[in-house]
Amino acid sequence: MISVWKSQKKALDGGLLGKNSLVLSMPTSSGKTRTVELAIYEVLKDNPDKLCVYRRDCSENCQKRRYL
Repeated sequence: MISVWKSQKKALDGGLLGKNSLVLSMPTSSGKTRTVELAIYEVLKDNPDKLCVYRRDCSENCQKRRYL
């Protein structure tokens, strides 16, 4: 089970995991990275042969998140 913040729930309820495109605009420290990770996971779990490129501004947040 994954817990989500109110801002993330609002994005999910707004159709983030649906088939339509949408723009995600949230304040600093509102959970944008985790929200996008959920959307990426949702697409790739049903399409394991697909490739996802996630591009973002490389500020200090890029240094905080490391995957081993």
